[in-house]
Amino acid sequence: MRQWWVFLMCVLAALAPAGVHAGMPPTLPLEAGSGIVQLTSLWTWTDPSGTATVEQVASGHTPFAPVDVPRVQPSGSGSALWLALRLQRAADAPPDWSLALPSAILDRVIVYQPDGRRGWRSLRAGDRVPISHWPEAGRYPAFPLHLEHTAALDVYLRIEHPTAMALSVRLAPRNAHERRMRLEYLAIGVALGGLLLLVAGAVWQAATLRARSHTWFATFGLVSTLAWAAYTGLAGQLLWGEHPTWTDAAPGFLGLLASSLWLALVNSFGLATAGARWLAGCIRAAAWLGCVLALAHVFLLPRHQSAALIAGYFGLTAALSLAAAAVSWQRGEPAGRWLMLGAAPLALCVVLALGRLFGLVDRSWLTEYIVVGGLAWSLPLVKAMIDRRLRARRSTQLRQQALASHDPLTGLPKLAPFRARFRRVLSRYATTREPACLLIVAVANLPAIKLSRGNGAAEECLLRAVLKIQKLVRDVDVIARVGDGCFAVLLEGVHGRARVSEFGSHLVASGLMPDPEHPTDPLLHFHVTAALLTEVAEPGVTLIEELFHLLATMSPRTRRPIRYLSPHDARGVGRAWHREASALDRLPEVI
Repeated sequence: MRQWWVFLMCVLAALAPAGVHAGMPPTLPLEAGSGIVQLTSLWTWTDPSGTATVEQVASGHTPFAPVDVPRVQPSGSGSALWLALRLQRAADAPPDWSLALPSAILDRVIVYQPDGRRGWRSLRAGDRVPISHWPEAGRYPAFPLHLEHTAALDVYLRIEHPTAMALSVRLAPRNAHERRMRLEYLAIGVALGGLLLLVAGAVWQAATLRARSHTWFATFGLVSTLAWAAYTGLAGQLLWGEHPTWTDAAPGFLGLLASSLWLALVNSFGLATAGARWLAGCIRAAAWLGCVLALAHVFLLPRHQSAALIAGYFGLTAALSLAAAAVSWQRGEPAGRWLMLGAAPLALCVVLALGRLFGLVDRSWLTEYIVVGGLAWSLPLVKAMIDRRLRARRSTQLRQQALASHDPLTGLPKLAPFRARFRRVLSRYATTREPACLLIVAVANLPAIKLSRGNGAAEECLLRAVLKIQKLVRDVDVIARVGDGCFAVLLEGVHGRARVSEFGSHLVASGLMPDPEHPTDPLLHFHVTAALLTEVAEPGVTLIEELFHLLATMSPRTRRPIRYLSPHDARGVGRAWHREASALDRLPEVI
């Protein structure tokens, strides 16, 4: 019987140390040459009331338990999560280390280290702490650890955050931490510079082109860039770090506002209006709802309640954007594909941001970089889509404006702009005596072609006539359509009739030669009247009407298809007008 008591006492003696130290974390050795260490299997304890002091936590009676990934799980107002670390550096390891929590949206993080006098020294960082009170100003909380001795050192972290969130704890030597920070700032600087250049270009285009879509895009790009800067902690470090209340509310407020502006931008495209009016109404209502929620997030709702509303609104924004892109893509609009390519990465960013917010995504750095990549991918695509739509709309407007001064069939200027150009040539001739020649070319058999083959064949003959004339003139010469089957040609720098006769003879011959590729096309009978400024006593704009009058005196079957306006003819004709020219000449001039 006595042997059983001895055996029982031995078992209890063996289990006693384990029971005493069950709530203490194991020692983490810090070796020389260690790089960045991502801490896993951390020992945590949640204080429901948030009133526990570090002395109570370090007394050994706190029920710490190991977890693979530490998570903030608020159990009430003012609850806090405690993390316990026991560090011991090797003799050849560096004494200066950095403990970082790479999350820029944590409310408050307090690190407790022994001060060597049986007390504790605390360092604070987070959104609720002014940036000037941080031990190291940065995007996210980072704390210096000085391990002067090689003995084990207990470090405690107290974390406050109102919503559930997965945490990432990183431990690294001081030089490795600084090198990592420089690389992070380099990547963020490149992305931020590209986004700001894109936004600046959109602002310039919105100011110069006065296009509503560019204005919406510039506003959305600026707000979304600020939201991304607040989400990554860059804005809190550089812009408003001394205002903890706004630093804490800025990511949610700017995110809601950016989502609202994105819906307004999608609505300005008009993609969903034509196909599904109910969808367009939902997009407009959701855009206004985002503005209301943004104000409520700042002034009315507590953080743990507004987080759920932010999550729901982000999901609604992604769903409406993808629905609008799908509707326009189904209708065959090119803008639908562009919008789908731009909205899909933003939807992925929303999903990752919500996953990190609710503790479903553990890698905070991965979330930040994917959000950066999503914005860097989506904004240029949406900008390209807007530019493409604007170019198409501007092209349509220019074509509409050109109808007043250009012939829609041939694309040539009409009589009014040609008359304005001829006035400038006459002005140069009066001052510098620079010669020029004015020609009126007519397709004499066009009425017969129209009567026998119809208007379609007549229009094709006019296009063929334009091509034949353009082959014989220079790029600086001007061609205009001044009547039904009549064209005006202005040859500058022509001194004598040789150049004009060569042009006329080649044109008449080309019209009488059948096209080998289209042998059934009717032949074109060209009549040409010309006036050299050097041969006219007082050249004026009325030379156009005088050439029309000379053209009217020619028989359709004349053997002299090329006629010159002599000085005697010019004086005798006076101000005679051809009936077709007079009708077109009533159009207002375009100078």
